Amino acid sequence: ESFQVQLKSCVGVDTSYRLFLSNKDEENQMIRNDFAKISLGISSRNRKIFSKPMIEILYRLCACDFLDVIIIPDNIVRKFEVEKWPIVNIFLCFYAKGYSLDKAIKYVELRKPYVINEIYNQKVLFNRR
Repeated sequence: ESFQVQLKSCVGVDTSYRLFLSNKDEENQMIRNDFAKISLGISSRNRKIFSKPMIEILYRLCACDFLDVIIIPDNIVRKFEVEKWPIVNIFLCFYAKGYSLDKAIKYVELRKPYVINEIYNQKVLFNRR
């Protein structure tokens, strides 16, 4: 069982991560190629994304043949405009101190992915005023 992280080039951005499980069974690989995968984008601070519990969740998600898990790490969020972020079908965003929820909201408004956890509510919940 090997869990690999492969750099993915997407719209001029080559520092997002595509996660996958390597499988040496060629027959299973041919079956996987017969249908379109759903891309799941996960964005938060690196310390949350690469925490031990999240790595276990990611490992299990990557075992699903129909999911293409794409991590949108800190450096993408900070350095690039949302137009250059990888395009995903489903978006999962976790608030963390220092994370730009405003950019995540712009991304959702621009690309209109299915949002698993409501980003607008996260902004309200973490506003201490």
